[in-house]
Amino acid sequence: YLAIGIDSVFEFFDIDTELIQEILYRYYHLGMIDDALELSWSVLDLLPAVLSVSLADVKLALFYNKKYQKLGIPPRDFIHLAVMVNNGLDKIVTADQHFNKFEEVQRIDPADFIIL
Repeated sequence: YLAIGIDSVFEFFDIDTELIQEILYRYYHLGMIDDALELSWSVLDLLPAVLSVSLADVKLALFYNKKYQKLGIPPRDFIHLAVMVNNGLDKIVTADQHFNKFEEVQRIDPADFIIL
């Protein structure tokens, strides 16, 4: 997940701590922790702006979980949404199509994303 705030080329991408956690979690369960660590470091080298998850983000995520509870959206994605909203970000580059269900943000498919 890449949340977008328009500034300059790679400086306009933000990620949240939850992205790194998801990489580590997924690769751990695949038995690929070394790959997880390498990928995590690569992401941090490329996109050093990492947004922390605050108490306000957690509270807003709980609100969104209730608001969208019948849509079958994974709970972790409410954290991403809340961090974005609380940081004034309204676009996300992700293959996860359920982000189309959120009225608060616009999803950009990675296949459609081009940096000019």
